[in-house]
Amino acid sequence: MDGFGNKVTVHAVANPYLTGRFPAGLMNRVTGYGVLEFDKPARQYTLENYPRWVVYGTQGAKPFPGWPVVVTQADNGQAACKWELRLSAPADGVVDVRNAAGETVLCYRTKEPVRTLPVWAEGEYHVLVDGGSIGKVSTTARRG
Repeated sequence: MDGFGNKVTVHAVANPYLTGRFPAGLMNRVTGYGVLEFDKPARQYTLENYPRWVVYGTQGAKPFPGWPVVVTQADNGQAACKWELRLSAPADGVVDVRNAAGETVLCYRTKEPVRTLPVWAEGEYHVLVDGGSIGKVSTTARRG
């Protein structure tokens, strides 16, 4: 959880180490930096993590081993969804799914009209599309 209570996934942690580069006070403590690239049409983003001494965008610039990491919209925790909501009419636009306590559990802009929405727990949800309510929907199916 971050400082605002949001769930986060950590893809990298770097501890200070002796790099053999100078100035040592900087190079041994600040081990790298990240670059985030959004591909809106594909609904994905690419995370890159570079050593401090690499100049991003120059020929031969390479990120740390294991990078880049590509994350799609569906990767953002939706693989863990075990339940789905079946809608009586297709939803198209910004979909906001709220639990019984009124907390948003899923919110995104659809790429095309959807008839099912993934959720993490069985229960009753309130679904809004583009700010307008389409009503309460209960989980109807367990996902495999």
